[in-house]
Formats: sequence, structure tokens, C-alpha cells
Amino acid sequence: MALQSYVGSFLKTTAAATASQAIAGLPFQPKAIIFWMAGGLLSDTWITTHLAGVGFTAGASLSHAVGSGSNTGVTPANLSHRVAAKAITIVQWGESLLAECDLTSFDAAGFTLSWTTNNSAAYLIHYLALGGDDLTNATVLKWTMPTATGNNARTGVGFKPDLVLHLLTFASAALPTSRTHVYWGLGAMDSLGNQWTASIAGDDNGASSATGRAEKTTKCLTLLDNPGGS
Repeated sequence: MALQSYVGSFLKTTAAATASQAIAGLPFQPKAIIFWMAGGLLSDTWITTHLAGVGFTAGASLSHAVGSGSNTGVTPANLSHRVAAKAITIVQWGESLLAECDLTSFDAAGFTLSWTTNNSAAYLIHYLALGGDDLTNATVLKWTMPTATGNNARTGVGFKPDLVLHLLTFASAALPTSRTHVYWGLGAMDSLGNQWTASIAGDDNGASSATGRAEKTTKCLTLLDNPGGS
């Protein structure tokens, strides 16, 4: 059996925490899942405020997620981001945690989440599930970016990866943490030397909005620490 993949969506439960939510209907048992959301309640909608997040999980207790939020048309600007050892985290401006969950289990035809914090909004959440015999190993690890240039070896993975996805942000060493501003990015690299990265930034508490973004196909990581540059 080759690598299996499945893309799906579901509406977040509105039940009070701690709420269990089982997602079924997948054609296989996942080994890893990538989640993403933009705060919509329906597909094909346009929303003026910013509410977004990405999460990785490779099993119970193997999850990390980043979320961000910003209000629109307010002075001063009001932006926040959050990082947590969760499958999904949803944070609003003002460092207000709205919802987040753990992966409870990978099931025969789906997966089960446990919402440890939850609100009454049925946000639409998308996912890419991966499995199959060709996916022999998957894990999620936290590491701290170095403060100097040059080579920086990361150990403790337990196997030699063919693909690495990075989800990065400014955060304290202890998780979870919610902070002002919106600073986070995604990156990818494979065993053939291909790499790509994108990053977004937005400043909190300014008299006017100050945002930025960057994208590179020659790096696997980039993180803007201000809207004007990296």
C-alpha cells in the first residue's frame, strides 16, 4: 500500500469543554494530520477580521499549533498570536484564547479530538490526513532557533526524514503562550534539497496598521520580526 492522503473539512463542535469530537469517513487510519482554519463558519465566505491557524499532529502528545487574530478598523491596532502543544489553537485579538484541542486518537477511519477550551462558534476546520504503509515514521518536535548564523544540527528525531515541515513563531520556551503582534511562518524541505518558506507579520498597538509578508524558494525558514523586514 502506497502513501495515502485525504483532504477534508469539519465544523468545530460548540459543546462546552472538555468536549470530545470524532471525525469519521476517512478511507484509512491516519498517521499524521495537518490542520488549518481561517475563522469561517461556512465555506466561500469573506470576513473582515483576521483569525487563522495551522496545526501539526503525529499522535496523542505529539502536536503543535500556531494561531493568530487581529481586529479591523480599530485604533490602536489589536493583534495577537499563540503557540501551544495542541492539534489546533484559535486565538483572538487581545490575547483571548477562543478554543484549542488535543488529538485523542487516530481511529480506523478517522480521528478524535478533545477540546480543552471551547466557544460557541462552529468554525470550519480543514485537514490533510496522511497514512499508508509508505509512511513509516512521523513525529512533531519543538526546537529553538539559534541566535547566530551557520549550521545548526537538530537531533532527537529518531529517524532520517524524507520531508520536514516547519511551523514557527516568536514564543517563550514554556508553552502555551499568547503574545501581542502577529508573527509566524511555514517552511518545508525535502531530502532532495528542495525548500520553501513563507512568513507574515503585523504590529500590535500602532496608530495605523503595519503588516508584512515574505516568501522564499531558497530557504526553509524565514520569520519576520517586524513588517518591514526579516
